[in-house]
Parts: sequence; structure tokens; C-alpha cells
Amino acid sequence: MAERPTLVWIPAFSNGQMRRFDSTFYLDDVMLADQFAILDALVAHTGWNSIVKCLRGADSSAVLEARVAVANAPHVVYSEERLSGVLPRASAALLDFPSSAMLECEDAGLPTFVLAYPGLHLRDSGVARQRLARIAPYAHLDEIAGLLGGFLGEVDQARSSGAAWTPAGIR
Repeated sequence: MAERPTLVWIPAFSNGQMRRFDSTFYLDDVMLADQFAILDALVAHTGWNSIVKCLRGADSSAVLEARVAVANAPHVVYSEERLSGVLPRASAALLDFPSSAMLECEDAGLPTFVLAYPGLHLRDSGVARQRLARIAPYAHLDEIAGLLGGFLGEVDQARSSGAAWTPAGIR
């Protein structure tokens, strides 16, 4: 049996607007809702191993680490190691926000799937430079699992046929 491919998910980290009117703090609830939907999709997608690559010390890192532990899915692991150490083990990458990690994934030659929440505007010139990244807009959290599953299915098909995956599809 062939070894399962590995997806590295690089979650966005944000300090957002964290101060409430009563001067207490909170995490960015919208960002966490998106990230929980992504993690649920990774847990359900057992055909791939997944590395949840968080930034050490980021506000959401401890929350995601705990969520991965509670999911108890052996094919999903949490990591705070350097991105340069994780990318060589990956077959594809997932970002929940366009960031400089897109450039590192591009340099590593990884098919990259970038979720874009409603209202996010990207410069056409920046998107055009990405040879291996597909920007995937979504309007509702329940779309994330289907979008991610479609991407992973395309990468699987390209890997099994020896074809090249591109943001436009398989060539």
C-alpha cells in the first residue's frame, strides 16, 4: 500500500482586536471558527496525514494544539517546528489566509490551497505570481470541507497519474 501523502496546514495567527470594552481579552472568534472548521475537515479526511504547523507563542496555537489532542486522530499532528523543517515532508500545503508562507510553499514546489474569507481582496499582480497556489474564496464555514476535499482529490489524481497539478487544475 502506498504511503499516505502529507498536507501541511499553516494557520493564520492574529492578535486581531482582542480588547473588549471591559479591558479583558479574547481570541479572534471568527478566525477560530474558520480554523475549527478546517481542523474538522482534516480529521474527517483520513486519506491524508496532516501537520498543523503553528507559530510558537501565537494566541491561537495553544487552542489548536488542544483541539488536535481532543480530536484524537492519529493522522493529524500538531507541530511548532520551523516551516523549513516541515515543508520537505509535505505533498501539499493549506493556508487559511494568504501570507508570506505562500512564497515558502511556492519555493518548496508544493501545490498550495489558500482559503480566502469573504471580503478579502487580493491584488491580481500578487495572485498572478503564484504558480502553485489556488486561492479559494468561500462564503460559509460549511463550504470549507468540500473545497479542501476537492483540492486533495485533485492532488491525489495528479500524483497517481504522474501529471502536474496547477492552480487551474491537472495538466
